[in-house]
Amino acid sequence: MTPMEKQNYYETLELSPKATWKEIQMAYELAKKTYAGDGLASYSLFDEGERDNILDRIEEAYHVLSDPKKKSKYDAALAASGTDSASASEAASLPPSVEVPIPEQITGEVIKALRQKSGVSLEEIAETTRININYLESIEMDRFDFLPAEVYVYGYLRQIARIIHCADKVVEGYMQVYRTGRQLKK
Repeated sequence: MTPMEKQNYYETLELSPKATWKEIQMAYELAKKTYAGDGLASYSLFDEGERDNILDRIEEAYHVLSDPKKKSKYDAALAASGTDSASASEAASLPPSVEVPIPEQITGEVIKALRQKSGVSLEEIAETTRININYLESIEMDRFDFLPAEVYVYGYLRQIARIIHCADKVVEGYMQVYRTGRQLKK
């Protein structure tokens, strides 16, 4: 077994470079539980310092792999390093990241493009957040009449933004479009 500090992030979380956001999330949570201080497996194998180093590495791997921009840069660096691991060769075959320009007006179409760029499906967001998929679809299609009260829409957008790593300006921008759309329907 390769020592943790010599593993790439995919090996650290035991993932394929083609893993979805949900798979990354699940692998991260499993790894944290496995190496927690009270975990039976790690308690008998590692001292406290070693466990802390492993947990730091797990956090670092998750921080990079869960962010589409950082993951893309990491994949490129991994491929450029010429590492012979299967993970590096898979990473080299991944398509390059495409930047999605963020326009002045944030519509559901913009949010959909950002979500698709991050590689997260509506089903994954619905399952992770417990937001009704019909509401998620309505947000992406600007169907304001099908959305609940503003406070709920704002909360939904904050959760979506967290998952697809969007800035707060995307949430605020969509809320302006939402408010305008709701007023026009009255």
